[in-house]
Amino acid sequence: FRNLGGSVGISVVTTVLQQREQFHHERLASHVTAYNGYGWNVPLGSISNAIQAQASMMSYLDIFWMLGIVALCIWPLALFALRPRRVGEHDSDDDEAARADPPGPARSRRELLSEPRYLTMVGAFSIALLAQISFIAHQAAFLEPSLGLKGAGWAISLTSLSALIGRLAIGLVVDRIDRRLATAIVLVVQIAGMAVLLSSAAVPALYLGCALFGFGVGNLITLPGLIVQKEFPRRDFARAVSLNVAITQLVAAIGPSLLGVLHDLSGSYRSSLIACLVLQAAAALLVLVRPRARFTDA
Repeated sequence: FRNLGGSVGISVVTTVLQQREQFHHERLASHVTAYNGYGWNVPLGSISNAIQAQASMMSYLDIFWMLGIVALCIWPLALFALRPRRVGEHDSDDDEAARADPPGPARSRRELLSEPRYLTMVGAFSIALLAQISFIAHQAAFLEPSLGLKGAGWAISLTSLSALIGRLAIGLVVDRIDRRLATAIVLVVQIAGMAVLLSSAAVPALYLGCALFGFGVGNLITLPGLIVQKEFPRRDFARAVSLNVAITQLVAAIGPSLLGVLHDLSGSYRSSLIACLVLQAAAALLVLVRPRARFTDA
């Protein structure tokens, strides 16, 4: 349900952002005349860029207000739902999980990082998220020359919708298939989307590429926890997952700037998309590497 809610939230925010940006753009453009200080001697391109920048800023302010109101409405529900576990209260599988765990204390961060199986997982998701977040950050700029601002907004909305479908699809089968294999499949679908985006600038191809790429958005955040749940003792779950999140988010955070530098050096997004495709292919191969565990699996 958390993944479903997150996907719906991304879709709603993307749609509202596009609509509010269009609304502010039209409202600001209606005030531009030859008599209000701009004059007809000002290049139209400069006026359009100024209006677009202001409309984008105003639309994001609207989104921040909307999210703030939603957060305020959630607080009472959180106070009601989030409470300490009562004495004697436990999940149905607590006893079984406790019997399955090997004896001993939880592993330290240093010990986790010395575990080859953990390193292949963290490395694969770090590379994959680096490519994914980099493309998402530049997606609108890449699509706008071919689709226009409105078309790029619809393509991003389609990406969000595909992310929702992808999460539901993976959630239905992830308990019945190998979770590393599921990760590789998700990455292969994204690689196919990148290949479509690289192969054609036609409008249908761009929408198809965004839909395929969107299938993996979100799954790369939830799948690491599922892999840890399957391959590591329960006592290590919290530390292993939190350490994975810290490392992958740190690596992914530098992606958009690197992609921007690559775009500036090459003069187009083609080389940037090829770099993302190569990174995702490397991640798909790396996640399938599973060295022998140094402890008994949970």
